[in-house]
Amino acid sequence: MMCIRDETKALSMTPLLKGIEPSKLRCLAFASDRIIFEDGESIIEQGEDADVGFVVMNGEAEMTVDTPKGGESLGTVGLGHLIGEAAMLAGTPYFISVSAKGPVEALCIRKEHLLKLLEGCADSTSIALQSLSKRIADVEARQNEAVG
Repeated sequence: MMCIRDETKALSMTPLLKGIEPSKLRCLAFASDRIIFEDGESIIEQGEDADVGFVVMNGEAEMTVDTPKGGESLGTVGLGHLIGEAAMLAGTPYFISVSAKGPVEALCIRKEHLLKLLEGCADSTSIALQSLSKRIADVEARQNEAVG
């Protein structure tokens, strides 16, 4: 079982949340729920409303995108990765699916809590934009490779 210190450490490893005061990350961790996903279980589904994101605490998750050829793998993510943040912040449905690759323990972060945290941190806006731009470019490149 993880403690609030472990959750705060994992949150601080997330590129979107780098530079945010540990006390604010502790509050986010406290407001979030720990969830365990079993091997193959869906964490997020492409096309669903992006009202939560998940920070991977333990394990690995596989990202896929639906294409005319079927589901194409975009790779895996692990410790400290925030799943679904781009769609949450953009106010769009998830544009990829992510499932557990083995058991995954994750911290479920509600959209409103993440937005409140980011609004309260002036420096986080620039960091968030840089992080999201990089993530979107990475996902687009992976999608192009998968489809191409």
